[in-house]
Amino acid sequence: MTAARESAAPARAAAVLDVLGDQPRVRDLLASAVSEGRLSHAYLFVGAPGSGMEEAALALAQCVICPNDGCGTCDDCRRVAHRTHPDVQWLSPGSVTGYLVDQVRDLIEGVSRTPSRARAKVYVLEKAGLFRSTSANALLKTIEEPPEGVVFVLLARSVASVLPTIVSRCQVVPFRTIAPDVALDEVMHRSGASEGEARVALAVAGTPSRACEFLASPSRREVRRMAVRILDELARDDSWDVLCSARDLLAAVRVPLKDVQVAQDEAAKESADFLTASALKQVADANKRELTARERSGIMEALAAADSLLRDVLVRCEGVPQKIVNEDAAAVVDRPCRVDGNAWRLGRARRRLLRCRRPRAQRITPAGPRGHASSYQGGTCMPTVIPVKFKYAARDLWFDVAGTEALEADHVICATERGHEIGLATADPREMSSEDLDRVTNHAQLRPVLRVASDEDLVPRRRAGRAWREGPCLSSGVWSRRAAST
Repeated sequence: MTAARESAAPARAAAVLDVLGDQPRVRDLLASAVSEGRLSHAYLFVGAPGSGMEEAALALAQCVICPNDGCGTCDDCRRVAHRTHPDVQWLSPGSVTGYLVDQVRDLIEGVSRTPSRARAKVYVLEKAGLFRSTSANALLKTIEEPPEGVVFVLLARSVASVLPTIVSRCQVVPFRTIAPDVALDEVMHRSGASEGEARVALAVAGTPSRACEFLASPSRREVRRMAVRILDELARDDSWDVLCSARDLLAAVRVPLKDVQVAQDEAAKESADFLTASALKQVADANKRELTARERSGIMEALAAADSLLRDVLVRCEGVPQKIVNEDAAAVVDRPCRVDGNAWRLGRARRRLLRCRRPRAQRITPAGPRGHASSYQGGTCMPTVIPVKFKYAARDLWFDVAGTEALEADHVICATERGHEIGLATADPREMSSEDLDRVTNHAQLRPVLRVASDEDLVPRRRAGRAWREGPCLSSGVWSRRAAST
C-alpha cells in the first residue's frame, strides 16, 4: 500500500501542477518536493506580474491541503481553487504603503490555531515587498519556526524588494517572464478579443488576467481612449486645456469606483446591526484603502496607455520594423512623426512618464534637505547616492543626490573637480554605508548633484566663428558647450 502510494504521488502532484506549463523548472521543483515529502516551511516566489506565481501558490496549497497530495478533484482541492478553504488564507497589504501591524498580529494568532478541516494550513502573502520593518519583525519568528503543518508562500516582484531578514528564512523560487506571444494567446483565448484588442489590453493592464478584466470593463477602456485623445490634442492645447484634460481624465478614472463604493455601503448597512463601533470603523478604513488602491491602479493604467502610444510614435519615428500596439490609433501615432526632431523630445517625455509609473524604492527613507536618510537599524546617517556616467570617465562616478529628484536615465548637472558638468545617471539613488562609499569612490570627496538637466540644458548651442565640442560646463547660470578654437 505504501509503495503504491509513493509511486502514485508524483503523478498526482504533476497533474495538479500542470497549470505551470510555462514554468517547467518551478513545476518540477514543487512536484519533486511534494512527492518526496520535502516541502519547505516557507517559499518566496519572485517574478513579474503574470508569470504564474498566484497559480503556483494555488497549486501548492492544493498539494498541501489535499489528502491525496493534490488530486485536483476532491472537495478540498475545489475549495482551495475557489479560495474558500478555511485553512488556506490569502493576505494582501492593508494599505497602499504596506502591511499593517494589526494584520500581522492577527496572522500570528491564527497560525497558532489547529487546522479547521485539513491536515495542514497554508498562508499566501501577496506583495511581500511591502512588509516594513515594524510589521516584518513581528512575523520573522513565525516564518522561521512555524507550527507543525504550516506553510508560508510569499509573492514578490524581486528578491531585492523584500527585506533580507525575510529572504533568509525562505526558499526562493524564481519565475521567468512569460513570452509576449504566450500572454497574447492567453488573453485572446480567455476573452475572445481580437489580436489588436489583446495587444492594447496587455500594454495597459500588464498581465493576462488583468488584461481580460480590462477588456470586460467599458469604463476602463474609455479611460484609455481618452488618454490617446488627450495626447493627440496636446500640441494644440494651451496650459488651461491641459489642466482641464487632466481633470477630465481623473474623473473618468473614478467612474468604475462608484459601483465599488455602492457595494461597500450596502455591505456596511447589512453588518451595522451586529458589529461594534470599533469593528465598523475598521471596515470603513479598509474600504477607504481599497478605493484608494483602485484609484491608483486606474491612474497607472492611464499612464500605461500614454506610454504605449509614445512607444509606438518612437517606433515609427526611428523606422523600427515592429508592429505598433495602438493600431486603432494609427493616425494619432503617425502625426508627430511628420515633425523633424520630435524623436528626441518624445524619448525624453517617455522617460519622464516612466518615472511617474516607477514605484518608489523599497525600504529607503526619503532624503532630507541635505540629501541624507537615516538608517534606523544602524543608528547612523547614510548618504543617498547615485552613479553618473561622464564621457571622459572610464567608470561611473558617485554623487550625493542632495535632495534632487534624479533617477536612472536622467541627465544631471553635478559639481565636479572640473567645474559643473552634465552626466547620465545609470541607476536609481540608493543608500550606501560609509565603508561601501569609500570603496566605490576610492576615499574621494562626495560631491553633490546640483539638479536634473532641463531640455534647454541639453540643446547644443553654437556661436559664429566658434566650434563647440563635448565636455559641457555651466557658464553664467546657462548651460553651454565648452568652447575650443577652430
